Amino acid sequence: KQWYQRRVRAFDGYSEADLIRDLLFVFQGIETSAIRWDASRMCFAPSPLIQLPKTRLDMAAKLAELGFLFKQVKMFIEQRLGEQTYGLIGQAFCSALTGELKEHYRLIAVLENQNAAGRLSLHRLL
Repeated sequence: KQWYQRRVRAFDGYSEADLIRDLLFVFQGIETSAIRWDASRMCFAPSPLIQLPKTRLDMAAKLAELGFLFKQVKMFIEQRLGEQTYGLIGQAFCSALTGELKEHYRLIAVLENQNAAGRLSLHRLL
C-alpha cells in the first residue's frame, strides 16, 4: 500500500508538458515512470495513475506507437547486421534504415528544443 501511495504522489501535478517530455523519450524507445512498455500488449502505455483528461491520454497512447515502431526498426537492424547470410542488398537496406533513424534522432532534438521553449503541445505533435 505504501508503494502505491508513493506512486500516486509521484504523478501529482503531472502536466501536459511532463507528458510531452516523457513522449520524447518514448519516441526513442525509452520507458519513463509515466509511460511504460507493456510486453503483453506490445506497446507503450501511459500509467493509469496519471491525472490528465482522457483525451490527452488517448493522444499520448497514439503518439506512443512511434516508440513501438522505433523499437521494431532498431531491433530489425541489430538482428540483421549480425547475420552473415543477409547479403549485400540486405546490408544496404539496414544502412538506409540506420540513416533514417539518425534523421529520427535529429527530429527529436528539434522537438526537445521546441518543448524547452514552450512551443510544443500534444496537438502539434499529432
